[in-house]
Amino acid sequence: MLLSTFGKPRIISCAENFDRHIGLPRGSLDEALELFKVHGVNAVIGDERFSGIPIEANFKGELRTIQKEPAFAILKHDIGVLSTPTAFGKTTIAAYLIAEHKGFFFDILTRYKFNQYLTNI
Repeated sequence: MLLSTFGKPRIISCAENFDRHIGLPRGSLDEALELFKVHGVNAVIGDERFSGIPIEANFKGELRTIQKEPAFAILKHDIGVLSTPTAFGKTTIAAYLIAEHKGFFFDILTRYKFNQYLTNI
């Protein structure tokens, strides 16, 4: 069964248009720069992310072998997404990343997860 597309936008965009610039979603910078290069557009980049407040944090746990690869991969970049099955140890990895960065800014997707972080850490 086909659903009507009446009233739906033809193009769905995750970018945000401002008066003097375009805000792109995280993870899309490399593709945008390549597109600009192909079309001869000179891009001016300004990073206005909040870098967080430095904290003194030590990780006293131990990452399991299976947790080390994603944790080390995230440390190599300034952005990243960790999506793993239930009981993988995302909270443990987050605690490790916070200690390694001496402060770390990350988005928590749900209020439930936020409360879980506050309770467990």
